[in-house]
Amino acid sequence: MLAGKPNPSTFPFTSLNFTARSPSNENSEASLSLTEEELALGLQYDATAGFEPLCDWIRGLQEYSHGRKSSEGWGLSIGSGSQDLLYKAVAALVNPGDSVLVESPVYA
Repeated sequence: MLAGKPNPSTFPFTSLNFTARSPSNENSEASLSLTEEELALGLQYDATAGFEPLCDWIRGLQEYSHGRKSSEGWGLSIGSGSQDLLYKAVAALVNPGDSVLVESPVYA
């Protein structure tokens, strides 16, 4: 089964430009511009484990800060919301066929 990859020509935006207040200084603003190429990348579905360049950066940070090499068999997942992260946590801890006790009602 292939990942869903919408054709970028179907995306309604060709660029985005906006200005936002600085979170640390209400008198300061920052402008951000995204090109069509950046939007084509950013609006696609991502790998299940998370945005790969960010995953690579965090793996490097773990090695640099804690001496943990990714070849040691550990992994990571990055998510964009609580449902996604809860699913990933349960998938990491529970095997198919395992019994799991949950409250009723439960959102699944």
